[in-house]
Parts: sequence; C-alpha cells; structure tokens
Amino acid sequence: MDDFRAVAVPPELHVRQLDLGGVGRQGSEGDLNLAGLLIVVDHLPPAVDPPRHGELAGRIPREHGAPLAFRAVLCTLVVPAAHFRLEDDFLPRRLDQDVRLRPPLDGAIGEDSPGFLGWDIHDDRLADIGILIGLLGHGHTVPGCPRAAIDHGWPCWAEKTARIGGTMHDLLPLAEKLRAVGAEHAALADQNGQLSPAVAEALATAGFSKHFVPAKWGGTEGTFAELTQAVIAVGEGCPATAWCASLSAYSGRFAAYLPQAGQEIVWGSGADKFIVSGLVASGSAYEAEGGYSISGRWLYVSGCEFGDWALLCGPAGDPNEAKFFAVPRSDYFFEQTWDSVGMKATGSHTLGVNNVFVPAELTFPRAAIMAGRNEASTAPAHNVPFGAVGGITFAGPALGAAIGALNATIQILAGKKHSPTVAQGLARASAEIEAARLLIERIATTLDTQAITRPTASRCARDAAYAAELLVSAVNGLIKAGGTSGLAETNALQRFWRDTVAASTHVALRFEVSAGPFVESILGG
Repeated sequence: MDDFRAVAVPPELHVRQLDLGGVGRQGSEGDLNLAGLLIVVDHLPPAVDPPRHGELAGRIPREHGAPLAFRAVLCTLVVPAAHFRLEDDFLPRRLDQDVRLRPPLDGAIGEDSPGFLGWDIHDDRLADIGILIGLLGHGHTVPGCPRAAIDHGWPCWAEKTARIGGTMHDLLPLAEKLRAVGAEHAALADQNGQLSPAVAEALATAGFSKHFVPAKWGGTEGTFAELTQAVIAVGEGCPATAWCASLSAYSGRFAAYLPQAGQEIVWGSGADKFIVSGLVASGSAYEAEGGYSISGRWLYVSGCEFGDWALLCGPAGDPNEAKFFAVPRSDYFFEQTWDSVGMKATGSHTLGVNNVFVPAELTFPRAAIMAGRNEASTAPAHNVPFGAVGGITFAGPALGAAIGALNATIQILAGKKHSPTVAQGLARASAEIEAARLLIERIATTLDTQAITRPTASRCARDAAYAAELLVSAVNGLIKAGGTSGLAETNALQRFWRDTVAASTHVALRFEVSAGPFVESILGG
C-alpha cells in the first residue's frame, strides 16, 4: 500500500461518538481488528488516503471562530495477534460519550516502515475508560486508564471490509436539518393533524430509525445521549416531529430483542426501517404452526401512517405472559382516531390487524424488554430495563417544545417594554427549562455509562416525570408572559404550549406514577 501520513488537527476540536467498535474483536485468523479514524482538515495539505471503507465530511464547531470543515476516513488495520498484547486485561469496546480529539503524532505508515497513527482519546467525565492507543508501533497510558501496546518491527497493512455497519453516523447534523424542515411545516402539520410529506421524507432519512439498530445490519448502535440531544433539537422546531423521531429510535431498540432470524427479516435489506409500536398489551394471539395468529386494535400508535413495521404487544398463551409481534406494513391498517389539542401532527391513530400470521422468529417476550435482558444482543443500549428509558423517550420532545416556547416568547417580547412581573415569569421559565434539561441529560448519561439497578431505573423515571412538571410550569409562565398575541393561532407560542402540556400527560411522565416505585426502591418493599 502507499504510505500516508496523519495530519495534526487543532486540539480544541471535539468529535461526538468516536467509535472504536472494532477494537478487541478477534478476527477469523486470530488477528485483532483495530478501527482507525484519520482526520484531514480542509485547509491543510491533504494526506494520501489509505485503503478505506468509509468516509464522512462535515463541519466541527469550535469554541472560538467559525466551524472547521473536515474529512474523516475510516479504515481497518489488521494486526497479527502475535504482535499485540493487552495489559490490565481490559480494553473498552467503544467510547461513545463526547470525547476530546487531541492532535495525532506525525508518522508514516508503510509495509517496510512501521510508524505511528494514534490519538489521545479521553473523556474528562469518564477518566476510567479513557485510553490512548498507539495503533501502529506505540502504546501509551493515560493516567488511571488501561494500557495496550503493539510490538515494533512487523509489516503492517490495511484491509477493506464489507461495510462500516453505520457506526460512524452522526445524528446531530441531520437533526438540525430535520428541525428546519419541521419548523417550516409545523403550523400546517398542526392544522392537518399529520406530518407534511416533506417532513415525513426528511424524518425517514435523518437516521433516527436506525439509531439503535445493531451495527451488523448497518445500524448506528448509538448512545442515549446523542439521541436525546438530537430529539431536543428537532423539538425546538416541531415537537410532533421530535415525538415521532424519538419513538422510531426507541422502537428500533425494542426490535433489537428479536431473534437474529427475525432481525434479518426486518433489517436485512437496510437499517432505515421506520418501526412503530403498540406497547400496551391488546388484542389476541393464538399459537399456529410455526408462530402465532394475531388480531386486535392498538390505540395511540404514533406515526403509524408512515411506518414500515409495527411492534405490537399482546397476550400469548399464558394470561400472565405477553409477547411482542413484528408485523410488516402490508399486514396492518390504521383508523384515524387521533384528535388531540396537542401533539396533533403525531398521527397517533388506532392500528389494527385481523388474523395475521406472525412467525416465531418475529416475536419475543415482553418480559425481556422490561428486565433489559436481551438474548440477541450484548450491546449496552440493548440491555437497559424499560423502566429506565420510558420517561426519556417522551421527555426529550417535551423539552424541545418548551425551548421552542421560550424562543417564541422572546420574539414576542424583544424590543418592548416589560413589567417586573413579565421579567420574573420569563426568568423563572428559563430556569425551569434549564433545570429540566439537566435532569434529562443526566438520565441519558446514566443510561450510557452505568449499570442500571432498580434504584437507578426508578430514579431515571422520577427525574423524567419531574422534568415534565418543570416544563409544564415553564410554558404556563411563558404563555402568560407572551400575552394575548401569544395565543393567536398564527403564533407558534400557543402550539409549543399545547404540545408541551400534551406530552406531559403520557403515563411515563406522570410523577404520581413514578413516585411509588422510586420510594419503594430506596425504602424497600
């Protein structure tokens, strides 16, 4: 292969979700596959690219100055196992929090000149999993971190692989585009009670539906933190779009509990399948040869008008047992029953099936999701108990709606004289929104970084519900501060107000529902 040289980048740059998913995985010949990322900044001389199997381009925000354009190349370096040693018997499978990218050291790579290609990857909040890996020729240690090294003196090469698996997908830039499209069509969507075709198309390609899809099917297998930030961003423009985006991502997480054969049926032709879900057990299911025959109606299935698949929960055999059944769009219908004063465009209609056969490989027990015990995947995000994630699914869109209400109120009041009462109302509302955001972001960080015990899960549920109460209080204050003009049908403030209140009524955001389990978890019982 041709030699290539790593190009240094400014140390203040930040990259979200830098994925080292290949690190530590043994190849078929006992070799160790290491995933590497080469950053090439546009205003520096370009490097000679190594053989690669993925490439990204975009802009990285900086604390000072304009965003910096970049090009990122993903390649796989195959290291003979005999030349790799792992110290402390540990190597993180992936670092998927916000990480700081420090300048790589220059070094040529060639078959006859083993060099250095590596960077300091270290999350200040999670020092125990930070690590600097010298992919070629060097090993180094970050204080308090495990250490890995590669021996010198062996020929190295790069190898193309079949696909990336989608693991380098960055959801946030696409979320910003979706926010803009959603905001442009939000008023019409609210009026019509459904997302506009342009918004539905943008949502389908924004990456939410594949965010939790296993990497083997081309999914992102992403983090709760990144998804939450993306959903909030979309919600600032159109809360209904954010609601559907969030549910499509979390429905994909549910579908990751399907057996491998079932996952292949759903995602074998591509990871961008928009999945909707009916989580409340309904209908009937009877065992049939090779599977089940199901019938019934499921209420409030958001986005069912443009879903590709539906995951429907229903009783199966034992009255105390319930299963999820994956049903393709061709086998279900919907009845337009959604008529709400808030979140109108979510299209949360009634979904129905009549005597549909579902093969066994497209089913899994509800108990698996509730307990967070996934027999089909070891990915951390696929093994989190449902009770810990239910609230944040809906809290993100509610937070986006409240931020939208705050922005709309500021537009109304900007440049006008205001009373001390209005000033206090605006200040209090902004503080409540920021407090709610801290709670919601803590939930996401917890889900990504901690073992989810019963007390932890109940705390996450409590925090989401309390955040919703803060958001409702905030938008009630904003609608007063905005005055009569904010209540006009043509003003976005009243829509954001309605959407926030509507979102807060979901059972997962009801504080009286989460309070009991939380107290039981800390007092016993």
